[in-house]
Amino acid sequence: MARREREIGPGEVTCLACGWVSYAVTRAEAESEVARMRAYLATLSAEDRRGWSEEGPSVEKYVCRSCGGNTFRPALPEDCPDGATTNPVIWQP
Repeated sequence: MARREREIGPGEVTCLACGWVSYAVTRAEAESEVARMRAYLATLSAEDRRGWSEEGPSVEKYVCRSCGGNTFRPALPEDCPDGATTNPVIWQP
């Protein structure tokens, strides 16, 4: 079966180290999301928080999920196969 490319959105980026595609957010957006998640997790019981690390979400985790890289370029359609899941990374051109 031939690999199908998917439509790339304007905020998607490709890691310069490994070629993994993610979607870009600003540091302010990442900080806001981390604060919202920490507040939400604080409302849960210890049992419901299972699976979350002790420190919980952090801005430092907004890097390439494949290699941990933090240098990116705008993504091209051929960078990402159809059906791929993307994750947030901090990138401001």
